[in-house]
Amino acid sequence: MKKICIIIAALLPLASVFAVRAPAKLGDTTFNVVGNYDDFTQLPVVKAENKSGKAASFKVKMTLTDKKGNIKLSKSYSLDVPAKSVAELKAFDSKPASITDEAVLFRAEIIGLNNKTASVSGIFGKEKPVPASVANVFAMNVHLGRYTPEIEWKLLRLLKDAGITSVRVDGRFAKPSEKELKKRIRTMNEVILGLEAFGIRPMTMIGYFPREFYRSPDKMKMAYVWAGMLAKALKGRTDWHYGNETNSGWAAFGEARAMAPLNKAFALGTASQDPSALKGSFGIAGALENYVREFIKCDTLPYLDALCIHPYCGTPEAGMVKSLAAKKMIKMYGSKAQVWATEIGFHVDENSKLNELTGELTGVSGFSILHQRQLLPRMYVLGQSYGIERVYWYDFFGLRDRETFWIVDKDYKPLPAYKVLKECSKRLKDTVSAGYTPVEDLVQRHVFKRKDGSILLACWALKNNVKANFRLPSTVKVFDDLGKAVKLPENGSLTLGHGLFYVEGLTSDQLPKLINKDVLVSALDKRYFNAPMYRFTVKAGSKFTVPFVAFNGTKKTVAVKPLVMRTFPGWKINVPDAIKLPAGENEAKTFDITVPAEAVPGVEYIFTFGADVNEMQMAYPYTVRVKVAGDFPYTAIERFNRPITYPMWDAMDETKAKKGNPELAAKQGKAVIDGNLKEWKAEEFYPIDQKFQWKMRNPGIPSDDDWSGKIAMRWDSKYIYVAFLIKDEHLCFMDFLSRDWRDNDNIRLFFSSIEDEKKRAKRISDNDLLLIMTPTGISHTEGPMLNVASLGGKIRPKTEGKVKMSSKVWQNGYVLEVAVPVKEFNLVPKAGMVIGFNCMADDIDDGFRQHVAMTYYKNGNYWNCPQALGKLKLIK
Repeated sequence: MKKICIIIAALLPLASVFAVRAPAKLGDTTFNVVGNYDDFTQLPVVKAENKSGKAASFKVKMTLTDKKGNIKLSKSYSLDVPAKSVAELKAFDSKPASITDEAVLFRAEIIGLNNKTASVSGIFGKEKPVPASVANVFAMNVHLGRYTPEIEWKLLRLLKDAGITSVRVDGRFAKPSEKELKKRIRTMNEVILGLEAFGIRPMTMIGYFPREFYRSPDKMKMAYVWAGMLAKALKGRTDWHYGNETNSGWAAFGEARAMAPLNKAFALGTASQDPSALKGSFGIAGALENYVREFIKCDTLPYLDALCIHPYCGTPEAGMVKSLAAKKMIKMYGSKAQVWATEIGFHVDENSKLNELTGELTGVSGFSILHQRQLLPRMYVLGQSYGIERVYWYDFFGLRDRETFWIVDKDYKPLPAYKVLKECSKRLKDTVSAGYTPVEDLVQRHVFKRKDGSILLACWALKNNVKANFRLPSTVKVFDDLGKAVKLPENGSLTLGHGLFYVEGLTSDQLPKLINKDVLVSALDKRYFNAPMYRFTVKAGSKFTVPFVAFNGTKKTVAVKPLVMRTFPGWKINVPDAIKLPAGENEAKTFDITVPAEAVPGVEYIFTFGADVNEMQMAYPYTVRVKVAGDFPYTAIERFNRPITYPMWDAMDETKAKKGNPELAAKQGKAVIDGNLKEWKAEEFYPIDQKFQWKMRNPGIPSDDDWSGKIAMRWDSKYIYVAFLIKDEHLCFMDFLSRDWRDNDNIRLFFSSIEDEKKRAKRISDNDLLLIMTPTGISHTEGPMLNVASLGGKIRPKTEGKVKMSSKVWQNGYVLEVAVPVKEFNLVPKAGMVIGFNCMADDIDDGFRQHVAMTYYKNGNYWNCPQALGKLKLIK
């Protein structure tokens, strides 16, 4: 092989070179790829630095690989490096000296003593900016800068094949200087060059503030200057967003009033050097509705092209309703800004530790592989349906990533979620939304139209084994989430579950629009409407009717099938038969309803009724309010107030802990678990009064009008009995899949049998028990639901079946009773004992976690650490 001369000095001026992200090492010799900082069309040199006292010899094989994986050029060399010296090897003897076509991967495989090998790589070629218009809903977080260019090149091909159109690039905030710019821009530049080669639009995050920033009075100037420097260096090649979850603690704890001027300064800096670049806000953790509102009210939208949110969720529906709320607020303020969900995803438990009773994961790691597969395409379908311009799944690749969101593992093996992503992007390509069901509907239908006029229907249910409330014609073709053909039942009605179906072949006659606005359904019957027509007062155990009146405003006869969209446990509703309704005609029927004998007096129940039209379309639904006559039976409990002798949570000083009632009491005695509090005394109840949103800025100030709760406890040798009385202005149950039901209204009981808190484990053990409960399920017709959660600790399969539960639910509140077996957490109860305890509650409104409430707040580990519990005294 040809010997290459040894060069002690660098071939290129220091200011214009960059080194590969990950050097390789063989023995005492370190190898780097060194390229021209200002011109990526110039091929690099391989730099070898030998720190030993002996000379070293190597064989080097260089290759150039195109984006299809084909080797365009290959050549081998030998390289001698004297002791304590530096040698450099020009790529291909500088022939070709530069690249004029698409970018390529340069790779140098190095073989040393005993045939040990290493490799270094880099991406080189001509810049080919990808227009922002290329980006659509299919976007991705990949953290490409963490990996070698060789790994990146493989990932880029997988991303392109999956239909990804935009990738978030990691950038950093730095104290503005040319030195810092060159340091930060090198990796970003190479990553963007690779994305351009595959036709993927970059979106760069300027994240994480340096120490100099926090103590500087020049925060806005620093933001302006740094954003401008980056925009100038990458002009025309990337979109931007300014910060990572700066309202939750990943980079800061900034409230909306603080982040608004900072984002404006970033945006002005970007615009000063690259006016065409799209500018997005920082990624708002949780997409908190109140935070978004406050951020917009600070006049941020005139400076931004997009509002960036991180609507992490327990189900795609919960996450996308948060995105839709942001979309509606932007429109309400007269802006045309886009919504980018710059982080959202569902992480998996690699070990698949399933709860044997529920079949769900209870470990802190996350969802099952199957659930991830089922949830990912629903998320993108919802994004496309709701008009969310970009959805950046978090995260793509499993190498050196402990967070388990990945859909391609460390060996480049695609998980099922990757395969359904590929199918979803293919199905949704070049579609526009043509109608969707409300996000809380049990049966989800989303309709899309393509440029050629063809129609795509995507459908699923929010729980398994649900009969579709529509019938498909025999002419259609049905496919599962992987694109495999599915046989349509003879009656045309699919059985739906968490996995989605694609329906192809519908015509505009069969489904012109999902909502038929020309068919009206209401309660407008023969009664005078100067008295309430949508309000009914009834007695427990009685029967009454709710009118169903349909009007056909079309020019053809339609089939109208009445539907019950929302009801409550125990209420029996007879649904009227379907109606063949001629054009221009009106017909009245009734829903015949039996009130359960145990219905709670003095409260409201709200029911929603609707209709299917011609078996495929829907009419807009209507709601009625039903009040059960009589006095509310728990008024004495509501009115009973204990004197507050403990420090209360202060939303203006959230740094202070140890707030709330440090010790509650449980009296010896039994209770009947029947969802009725008649045997409980008012003086047994304690308020759940510590309400806050931990480490999330601008959540709004919780009030009793929004949510209030009380808890009472008793004990005997076998059980701890617990009773709850909850008032909640808006009940929400959107998530029975995640490990902690994060998007449900829920109540949590946390016990430890170890009296000395210093002797308790940091994570849930045999001696601790955490119950997560809701009073009903997704369709509001189920009984109480329970998850015994480990949240990183002891997993207890089959424990749910040992806990006795009963509930009663109405429109804005519920009663829940629970009997917890003490042996499940090794408690041998005795009068006078003081055990570990806390009661916690999440208040969810329309998918948003408004606040957390609890009886005692010791520290931020309240949710999963037995050492953070308060006390429960067992008394006679």
